[in-house]
Amino acid sequence: MKKQSIRALQVLAVLWGCMGLSMPARAEVLLPYAPPIDPQWSEQALDLAQDAARLVQFEQYDEALARIRVAAYLAPKNPQVLRLMGGLYLQSQQVDRGIQVLESARALAPEDPSVLLALGSAYGQQKRWDEALTTLQAGLKLQDSPTGRFDLGNVYLTMGRFQQAIEQFRQAVALEARMWPAVNNIGLALYELGDRENALKEWEAALAVDPTAAEPKLAIAAATYTAAGCQSQARDPNCLKGLALAQEALDTDERYADLQYLKDNLWGTQLLKDAQVLLDRLKRDRSAAR
Repeated sequence: MKKQSIRALQVLAVLWGCMGLSMPARAEVLLPYAPPIDPQWSEQALDLAQDAARLVQFEQYDEALARIRVAAYLAPKNPQVLRLMGGLYLQSQQVDRGIQVLESARALAPEDPSVLLALGSAYGQQKRWDEALTTLQAGLKLQDSPTGRFDLGNVYLTMGRFQQAIEQFRQAVALEARMWPAVNNIGLALYELGDRENALKEWEAALAVDPTAAEPKLAIAAATYTAAGCQSQARDPNCLKGLALAQEALDTDERYADLQYLKDNLWGTQLLKDAQVLLDRLKRDRSAAR
């Protein structure tokens, strides 16, 4: 899994950190470094930036971006404003513009960990793995962060460095125990290492945190279905369990029926192969029922 499910919280933390405001108590992120506000920052720019932070709290990202762009016009050399604007561009999937703005913020505040972590995450979205790796590592040296660890784990996972990925995901969970996407991704790495049993345990643990999560359900279903040899034993209880769990996952989020979507969410070669077998069976069952 990528971290889209926790992106809003990360951006919100950056926004509130920039303003020197308090983040709501429960969040899956660590508050970023917040340097003191530049005295040259005009009162109007400050008001606009604070408005943007509050709008993000209500997921009104377009309105927040409009305000912070005006604030950036009023305070073009303020790294806090640029950091905030870059985060909002990333949130709105304008990755190229987000990177450009965050690189400008880094030039002004090279020791700001929240800039480095956001920039490293953005490099990862562009598959610039080496830059993502070094930038995330630099940010984490300055300030530990569960989302930063999660991002770094995803880079390692994509590069096939599974043990290093597992280490980063475990550190993310140590910082934020309810970050089930990190638990889920430990399972993805273990499965590619051939450790099906412990991968299943991790996915079960992810479901214990969020019983509605579609991804660990489908992963459990794929692993269970193929392990039971269900192509030839369709009525085996484990086969029926796998089919039922897979259908439950797809009822929750039908995007998981698309193998490309699974690949985009960092499913590895073996799990994709097993998922294909299961999804093909579901398609045949639906066709037969018509």
